[in-house]
Amino acid sequence: MGSLLDQRIAQLAVGGADPGAESSARKLIGVRYRQALSEFRMELSEGGGVVSNKTVHDFLNTRCLTIAGGTEQILLTVAAERLLGLPR
Repeated sequence: MGSLLDQRIAQLAVGGADPGAESSARKLIGVRYRQALSEFRMELSEGGGVVSNKTVHDFLNTRCLTIAGGTEQILLTVAAERLLGLPR
């Protein structure tokens, strides 16, 4: 689903349109996927325990992505308003 949204966002950008809602949905999907993947890797490595461990680094970094791209609640609000047409 992420690559379909990526393609749609690129089409909108090339056409000069604002890909706002689609971009928000893509951020949500991407961050959730990366967090789930890093959590699974942590489980497989039994927590790692060493900060220099790549698995631990990736796990902690995905938490930053939640804030860097806009909080999940804000992204969900944007998607609800723009994609679903819900009122503010």
